[in-house]
Amino acid sequence: MPRQTTTDGCSSGAYAILPANQQQVTVYVGISFVSIEQARINLQTQTNLESFDSIRELIQQKWLNELSRFE
Repeated sequence: MPRQTTTDGCSSGAYAILPANQQQVTVYVGISFVSIEQARINLQTQTNLESFDSIRELIQQKWLNELSRFE
């Protein structure tokens, strides 16, 4: 269904058509069981729309901080 913004069910999916010369794609996905608006809020507050690498580095540092508490 072209341009559909919502879906439900256990077999939900999505696709995108990109130019053949596209080298890199960044995709942000917001998820909510409540509403589309809540999914948008979750996306913004949980990622702040930062790059994948910056989020990965932040999470990695948080894990290292937590793991350093153990011997």
